[in-house]
Amino acid sequence: MPRRCVSGVANPRGFRRSTRKSAGHLRFGENIEVIGRIVFNLRGCREALAISAIGYRRKSLHARDHCQIHPRSHEREPPDNIWCSSGEGLCFFHSPGAPEPSCKYAGLRSISALWVVREAGGSPLTLLLPPPFMSLAGVLKFDQTAGPPGSRWVPPKWMTQGTENSTPTPTTNGLGQPWDPKKPVFNGVDLTKPDPRLPVPGITISTEQYMVGSSNASVAFVNVNILDSTGKQPYIGDVLVSGAEIAHVGGKLSTKQLDGARVIEGNERTLMSGMVDAHAHFSWTNAPSLDSITDLPLEEHAIFTAQSAQTFLDCGYTMCFGAASARDRLDLAVKKAIQNRTIPGPRFLANGREMAPADGSLIPGITRFVESKEDIIAAVNDLADMGIDQCKLSMSGEEMLEHLRAEQSTFPDEMVAAGVEAAHARGMRVCSHARSDAAVLQCLQYGVDMIYHASFISDATMDALEAQKERVFVAPALNFPIATLEDAEKLGYTVPKSDIVAYEREVEIAVQGLKEMHKRGIRVLPGGDYGFAWTPHGTYHDLEHFVNRLGMSPMDAILTATAYGGVLMGHPDKLGKVVPGAFADLLLVNGNPLEDISLLSHKENLDVIMINGRLHKFHQA
Repeated sequence: MPRRCVSGVANPRGFRRSTRKSAGHLRFGENIEVIGRIVFNLRGCREALAISAIGYRRKSLHARDHCQIHPRSHEREPPDNIWCSSGEGLCFFHSPGAPEPSCKYAGLRSISALWVVREAGGSPLTLLLPPPFMSLAGVLKFDQTAGPPGSRWVPPKWMTQGTENSTPTPTTNGLGQPWDPKKPVFNGVDLTKPDPRLPVPGITISTEQYMVGSSNASVAFVNVNILDSTGKQPYIGDVLVSGAEIAHVGGKLSTKQLDGARVIEGNERTLMSGMVDAHAHFSWTNAPSLDSITDLPLEEHAIFTAQSAQTFLDCGYTMCFGAASARDRLDLAVKKAIQNRTIPGPRFLANGREMAPADGSLIPGITRFVESKEDIIAAVNDLADMGIDQCKLSMSGEEMLEHLRAEQSTFPDEMVAAGVEAAHARGMRVCSHARSDAAVLQCLQYGVDMIYHASFISDATMDALEAQKERVFVAPALNFPIATLEDAEKLGYTVPKSDIVAYEREVEIAVQGLKEMHKRGIRVLPGGDYGFAWTPHGTYHDLEHFVNRLGMSPMDAILTATAYGGVLMGHPDKLGKVVPGAFADLLLVNGNPLEDISLLSHKENLDVIMINGRLHKFHQA
């Protein structure tokens, strides 16, 4: 039966009715027929008329009662978000003869209801909807590769089984300078190798009071299954630790070698190196939202940060690469306390607050705003003066943000170039939040050292990344979107349907790209962006994702967490391996992680944790 849109759904607050006539559109209040009610948000509909409360948070526009939605190429920039608060509805109209809306991408902020309508006697809208709504009659399938308006991502050849790149290879960088992705150079620096100006990071921990129950501070692991992270298959043998280092690996220890040592009977349990988290946020407070990370007062926040550091060590992570600090000196203070053995924790490289333009920040409360080359150079120098090890640029958006989606980039090229140059000149490495292809390409053109996420990567950018695989690291932080999809509601946090759609798409695309990276020998490291309520510290599942989703062998996954970790931390001969002369950062695992990688996701399976030759945890099976 025909129904009028003025029934209290589309005009809940009595907004002024528009009398404007537009070709191909219905006026507010004309007779329509409701043919479906869907609880999700819709973005990207062309030639559609929305009559509702419309919010555009980025520009603070609210309570629009009549809005034309245009593609981004139109002279008037459209809202990035269309949303309705609880109890409101959103109507889209279609008249016979008018172009049908193109609604391939469903998913931004959640709203209470979308009413799909048609003019009485007219044709209904044609919608492509995500799987949760497939039960609606007449609905076509959802295309996971269809992006939101403004998306530049094109399915690359490894997803389409094509033989040629689907994206052209750039010949200049964003500054207009010549660019050869196979022989990349910027400012005279060869980008296929680490910048020679970068020093070896300091990762030592004090050896004072390292004695663990024997006069010469030696510990012998006997009859253990040695997984040494050199690429060799595990083998049964003995390992002797003397002081902070490994003194012997391999054959049975002699009586003389065992004299005075504390002996730990392995019973063929697996002895392996401690692991790395390459995307560590000690100061993320398990908060229920991005904006609430800094809600804790400074004093409590400092205590929480120290506790987070210990949690990583409790879970077998003896190396952590700071990905950003909620406050500039929190990472640094905890690093110094760990090195002085004031508190327990992993070897750690500290970061400061991330940097972003004011309209490009992910979390304003933890961001230092930079609006020019001069700003970013000053910010980098401030961090270097503090003694920070690396700095972070927030170069793209995030799917759960209203104002900045994952495929949108934030930094002008000249600011990225200036920031990296300033950091390297002061001996600091640079990491970047870069989900968009454009942001990843900027990282590669100007020398960023660690790329986080790299979800929407094109053929051309993948080729450029492969050319720099001896210099650049990628830490995708897959657990964040996966946990958002699978764990948040179990922990009592409602995820909008819109975010579910967006992250499902991102995970599907990112997994294919990461498989390709691993195939090409690009160093992909664990580190899951932990520290939110649905990804709390202590729930580290990256290696499981590497095996179960990326198809890595358990051995390859462990190498990413151990040997690659040593390279990332700047000490490939001293960290990440069970070899003579390496630091004694060791795990004794109750079981064989090559047979069950999930053993490393649960700290109760770690019978012994040693760092710097000192027992942090001991359980004799």
